[in-house]
This record gives sequence, structure tokens and C-alpha cells, in this order.
Amino acid sequence: MLSTRKRWAIVILLLAAGSSFWAARWLAGDRRAPSPPPAARSDYSLQTFDLLVMNGQGLPSFRVEAPYLEKSPHDESMSITEPRMWLFEAGDPSWKARADSGWIRADGEEIVLTGAVQLEQMSGDSLRVQTNELTFYPETRLAGSQAPVQLHRDGMRMDGLGLDADLKTRRFELLSQVRAHYDPK
Repeated sequence: MLSTRKRWAIVILLLAAGSSFWAARWLAGDRRAPSPPPAARSDYSLQTFDLLVMNGQGLPSFRVEAPYLEKSPHDESMSITEPRMWLFEAGDPSWKARADSGWIRADGEEIVLTGAVQLEQMSGDSLRVQTNELTFYPETRLAGSQAPVQLHRDGMRMDGLGLDADLKTRRFELLSQVRAHYDPK
């Protein structure tokens, strides 16, 4: 059996070892709480910009202007606030669009407009498209949406869910749940 004196010696040695271990860890480690990782910053941002993109023949393809643009460092895409956009055919503006916000893929071959989106034909028949989301492919002049869509043309309104559009040929197809209203003038 251990004597009382030996027991106290063992307890003191264990306390000393435990305190030494704790003190060593405390001195070696970082006593501050870990800081959160820095927020991802954009590569750059522009205020009040106007971008004109030319096609292979040197003619205007599309133009975008907006009060704010921010480029993503991750995928090189650009986010835009309150964009206004014009699509050109043979150097002349043929369609104009506006929205609450937008996104441009890094290669410029896809533009997504979101929020209160409105697309209007600038020449010929009066045609207006309203939706909450519209994706453009400027090179092919195709557009589409999976959201509810309204088409307005000369006293007629068509409502539907989803849209496939060829802006070059002015062919619009509502994909489902189509209803039409005609109000002659």
C-alpha cells in the first residue's frame, strides 16, 4: 500500500505534468479565434458602362449599357445591374431589352436577363415580350425562357409558360399553358 506521502507526491506530479502540457499547448498554439476566410472579391467593377460588341464582319452585334458591372474572379462572368441591351442586324438596332439585373458568360455567348425583363422589336411590327427571366444567345440570335411569358402584338396578348424564340426570323413559340386575348382597336 502506498503511504499518504507517496499519494500526495503522485497527485502533485500529475498536476504538474498536466499544467506543463496545458501551458506548452497554450504557448505553442494561436490563442485567437480563427478569422473567417476573406470574401471573394471581383476582378474589377465598372460604374456607368457602355459595351459594344462587334461581329466577325466588323458590324455591331449587340450593345449593353448599365449603371454597374462586376466581373467574377471564379468563372470570368460578369454580373450587371439594370441592363439595357440592343441587338443589331446588318449594323442597325433591331431589338431592345431591359431588365432588373443580368449575367454575361465569360465568352459573351450567353446573356441572362432577370427581374422585370422586357424585349421590344424596334422595326416592323410592334412586338413586346415580358417575363422574369430571358436567356439570349447573341451569335445565333436565339432566346428562351422557362418562366411565365407575355407576348403583346397589335391588340393581341398571349400568355404562356416558357418561350423559344428566333429573333432573326421573328419566330416565337410559347411552350405550354398558352392563352390568347384579342382586343381589336
